[in-house]
Amino acid sequence: MKYQCDVINIIDKTAVVSNNSSLGRGVFVGKMAIVNSGVTIGDNVIINTKSLIEHGCCIGDHSNISTNSTLNGDVIIEDYCFIGSSSVITGQLRIGESAVVGAGAVVIRNVKPRTIVAGVPAKFIKEVE
Repeated sequence: MKYQCDVINIIDKTAVVSNNSSLGRGVFVGKMAIVNSGVTIGDNVIINTKSLIEHGCCIGDHSNISTNSTLNGDVIIEDYCFIGSSSVITGQLRIGESAVVGAGAVVIRNVKPRTIVAGVPAKFIKEVE
C-alpha cells in the first residue's frame, strides 16, 4: 500500500503571521515569532521561537532562523542558510547560499555563500566545506 502525505505549514497559536506575507510549503513558525507584512518565506523553512522577520525580508528554501533572531530592512537569506540564536541582520543585506551566522552575531555586511561568520560585528570565520 502506498501512502501519500501532504506538506503543511505549522504556525504556533502564539505566533503572528501577517496576511500580506507569503509562505512556502512546509514552513514552521514557532512560539511568539512575528512574520510581518511584505515578507517572503520559501519552502521547508524554520522560524524559531521569538524571532522577528519584517520589512520586506526574503528567506530562501531549507533555511533555519534560530530562536530570538531579528531580520529587518529587506534582508535576503538565500537557500540552505543557518542563522544562529539571537542574531541581528538589518539593512538590505544578503546572506549567501549555505552560509552560517553564529549565535549572537550582528551582521552589518553581506555574507558570501558557503561561509561562516560570527561576532559583533560579524566577521569571517571560515568557509563551509
